[in-house]
Amino acid sequence: MLTCPSSMLTCSASMLRLAARRPAPLYSLSSASPLTSHLYHPPQSRSLSLSSVFSPEKSVASPKFTNRWAIAVPAFLTHLCIGAPYAWSAMSGPLTRDFGFVCSSAEDWSMTSATAPMSILFAFHGFSAALAGKWQMKVGPRTAIAAAAISFGGGFLLSAVGVATHNIGLVYFGYGVLGGIGLGLSYTPPIQTLIEWFPDKKGLASGLTIMGFGSGALLFAPAANVLLEKFSSLPTYLGTAVDTITENGRLFAESGGKMVEVVYANAADLAKLSTSGLQEGFYVVGSGDTGGMGLIGVAKPLMSEVFSGTLPSIVTASFASSFILMLSVGNLGGRLAWAAVSDKIGRPATFHLFTFGSIAIYASLPTIIQQVIQHQSAASLGAFCGLSVAAISMFGGVYSILPAYESDLFGTKYVGANHGKMLLFSSTAAIAGPSAFLYLRSLSEKAAITDLLSKIDPSAFKEKFGSDVSALDTLIEAKTVTVAKLMEIAPPGVVDPTPFLYDTSFYTIAAAIGVGAAAHAMIRPVNPKWYEKAE
Repeated sequence: MLTCPSSMLTCSASMLRLAARRPAPLYSLSSASPLTSHLYHPPQSRSLSLSSVFSPEKSVASPKFTNRWAIAVPAFLTHLCIGAPYAWSAMSGPLTRDFGFVCSSAEDWSMTSATAPMSILFAFHGFSAALAGKWQMKVGPRTAIAAAAISFGGGFLLSAVGVATHNIGLVYFGYGVLGGIGLGLSYTPPIQTLIEWFPDKKGLASGLTIMGFGSGALLFAPAANVLLEKFSSLPTYLGTAVDTITENGRLFAESGGKMVEVVYANAADLAKLSTSGLQEGFYVVGSGDTGGMGLIGVAKPLMSEVFSGTLPSIVTASFASSFILMLSVGNLGGRLAWAAVSDKIGRPATFHLFTFGSIAIYASLPTIIQQVIQHQSAASLGAFCGLSVAAISMFGGVYSILPAYESDLFGTKYVGANHGKMLLFSSTAAIAGPSAFLYLRSLSEKAAITDLLSKIDPSAFKEKFGSDVSALDTLIEAKTVTVAKLMEIAPPGVVDPTPFLYDTSFYTIAAAIGVGAAAHAMIRPVNPKWYEKAE
């Protein structure tokens, strides 16, 4: 999963119609140099300055400075640093098996819990950007970015403590709340600044800045994988022929003269891991270490879960990690390419391409998945990856052209504050989108388990899990019963439903984007009578 692109498109289109401050007409480029007409003019008050270094006046360029392209570098790098959340799916998988290591144990966080920090972060991203808009204009970009650095960096440190102590609340507060506030405070100032330096290329200006945000996974996903591998340690292996007992849905076995909780890893579980030296069998819970917080929330697990069983020689753990990088390239390229396209064909036409193109992509993904499974087709897998990258490029393009689109509709003067209001609506999407995506997947998984049980001999079930079918809910809650483990005792010829668990989610995304397309079609320019008079 990725947030969910559908929610962003829907809320973005709606917000363009609903919220903006009164616009100011654009100044003519012929009246003065663009490098002076569009410079940031801070207010005179210095009451909220942290020091003379961070005062608003210090952020105004010298009259001798005329290279506006140089301003794009710090704007890009700022967004690159705060783009780390796009690598979260490299962490969500390991966090769901922090104790079990090879697969999830009863004490491990669910995938919903492990992906929630990213949703919370993007929610507070929008809230803080909307609420801090006026304050940022008053204190200037330096103070805003300094406050953002403290909140963003401090939040990451606190979330690391949360992972080390297995405290999900600390992760939510640190990574989600504090990290999101820091993200919101640092997101709009570089965009506002660069658009003012490029009044003649607003789409390109916003694209140059925001493509840094979309490229964060290119840097941080490989770093997360390297750190996870460096600091991981293998769990204790007990073998395949082990006497176990089931208690409250959990498996226990004797090890070292005492009963310990264990998990059983089958071939499907091991195929999702990048760690070598593991084999099928029972492992002691808590005896290994996934590497902790090594530094798009379900992209890697989705790729492994859907395709690793059908094309195990291709869809390895390394391939799943590369899939994150492919999506990041699409996100990065889309933010720059679509911004340039929007300068040529206009923002409304570009947004129509996003909505209608995304509907076709998401509606076709279940069919492509079916082709991969039925024919074991690498070509169809390539089509899935290509369409996923195209969809993510449009997702990145939405974020990229929105500031310029808002400027077209409402004027340049308040683009930072207006964009903050836009991000407030995307905050709702950040929570609702991934939650709905995973909820629909959960419903599909429960339906698949029920269907498999109707085909499995009850005696085989009891022999495998140590309990009869009446204890199913407890076994599922303890993560002892999964679709993969049920397939081990399913009769020959039963089709593994795992690759199709996301079909309902993809169709729902397509429908939601359809709502966004309808909302965008109703957007109209602001009546000139509401224009703010030029001072």
